[in-house]
Amino acid sequence: MYSITINCDDYERFKEILENMDEIAKKRENKKKEDGRSLYMKTLHRRTKEFHEQHQLIDYKECLSIIADQMKVEKDHENMKHLVDEMIIDLSNSTVVDE
Repeated sequence: MYSITINCDDYERFKEILENMDEIAKKRENKKKEDGRSLYMKTLHRRTKEFHEQHQLIDYKECLSIIADQMKVEKDHENMKHLVDEMIIDLSNSTVVDE
């Protein structure tokens, strides 16, 4: 639980503080959203550059497409792995009874 106490001389100052706090929260939220995409794009271009250096006959734009597809497959694989990990049942404390 969080709490905050704000003491102000008048309502206008109180309202201004709340508006500023709201604006700060919105900026932080937007920055978090931007960071994920920036990291993806940075990784995409870094990996594309490395791939293009090894396959110089392929146009950079085509390399970009190849790596983007590869990254999508990797992400899908990782998501599937997490799903499978969640579905695994721990039977180490189980007892098998033969009838």
